[in-house]
Amino acid sequence: MRFFREKMIKRTAVLLIACIAVSTNSFASPEPAEEDPNVYVFEAEHTDLSQIQGAGKSNNMQGTAVITYDKFEAGASEEYFIAYLYMKGNKIVFKVSSDADIDNVKLELRATAEAGIEKIGSDEFSVTVNGNVISYRDMKFKDVVNGFFSMDSGGLRPFSDYTISSGISLKKGENEIVLEVINDTTLDGTAHAHAPIIDCIKLTVPEGTEAVLEWAEGFPDAASIKRIEQMEDE
Repeated sequence: MRFFREKMIKRTAVLLIACIAVSTNSFASPEPAEEDPNVYVFEAEHTDLSQIQGAGKSNNMQGTAVITYDKFEAGASEEYFIAYLYMKGNKIVFKVSSDADIDNVKLELRATAEAGIEKIGSDEFSVTVNGNVISYRDMKFKDVVNGFFSMDSGGLRPFSDYTISSGISLKKGENEIVLEVINDTTLDGTAHAHAPIIDCIKLTVPEGTEAVLEWAEGFPDAASIKRIEQMEDE
């Protein structure tokens, strides 16, 4: 199967616990990036998408229908991403558990966009951490593929990592990171807002920290995982 199922935290202090968790729930924990064990990757397609109202070229898509396979070889981690978020009020909510209070965590958003959306700022697309609004520099999408809904014509600009903040704080226990479309801009088709195409978020903990991050209880979302599995079988 295309989807990488083995999910364990590659940190020596929790290796045994992680192995046990994987045996009972193969999607239970994010996997730190291979090149840096301090980076934790949380996939957007593993969140609860039941309230998403997706907008396409001539149709609307709800819930897990916005999960898209990276047939474009655009560099999506885990080969899936979230598209069609072109409606005001759409939210992607990440609930992350930390086993300690921790400051100076770097938050990155891995994203891309279609033509007509060359940049997105915090006045159009908000990011909050535990209710605190994060102001960030505009995400610029250089060399977007010509034509809005470029995915429909078989093209997609590669994903890039955008630093949202290098100084967020996470508390011990559950933390909530919310990405929300907050603009109402007329576009083509049924789209009515500027929005990025989202692959994942990356949380980098400071070097030497003992904190371990993982999905909070209830994540990954069962309906989203079921949709991914269905797509793999198609």
